[in-house]
Amino acid sequence: GRRKNGEEFPADAAIARIEIGGKTLMTVTLRDITEQKRHEHAQDFLAEVGVVLARTLDYEETVARVAELAVREFADFCMVNFVEDGEVRRLKAISRDPAKAELCAALLRIPVAGTRLEVVKSAWESGHPVTLPTISAETVASWAQNAEELEVLRKLDMKTVIIVPLLAHGKPVGSLTLVVSGQTRVYETHELRLLEELALRASLA
Repeated sequence: GRRKNGEEFPADAAIARIEIGGKTLMTVTLRDITEQKRHEHAQDFLAEVGVVLARTLDYEETVARVAELAVREFADFCMVNFVEDGEVRRLKAISRDPAKAELCAALLRIPVAGTRLEVVKSAWESGHPVTLPTISAETVASWAQNAEELEVLRKLDMKTVIIVPLLAHGKPVGSLTLVVSGQTRVYETHELRLLEELALRASLA
């Protein structure tokens, strides 16, 4: 189906045929099943997450698979940070575009510190994803601690950023940083819930 604003939506069609006075009348009732499809997709995604995380007990491989699932569903880049000995360390950076591998390698060399760490801490304190819907050039500059970091962050072309806390038994064990490049993206409530479910399973894994 198509809404007045041009947006398409999935629909079920119930068709009935009635014979009246030798004539055949057809009636079609359309039902918007957007929510049903979202629910089905969420269940399929979480089932896949369970299978993926159960495949291995290797720490690094688990981290990589979480990042891959995140960029496939939600963003252009995903950085996975973990707390080790009281310090936040970036363990993985991955892009939806394989050609961005060099940029991801550069992201691994940038420490989670300063203003960036404060944003992560705010996600830990709230226990929920923190969404930055629009990223200005000034914000990018404030996140960089030197010229090299600024150059890397500019190459990300950040438009929307979301920080998802990784919590296990109520304690912070890390975070996911998702970056949308090129154009801003509005995350809907059902997407944030799905991100939280991914984060919960990743934290426990």
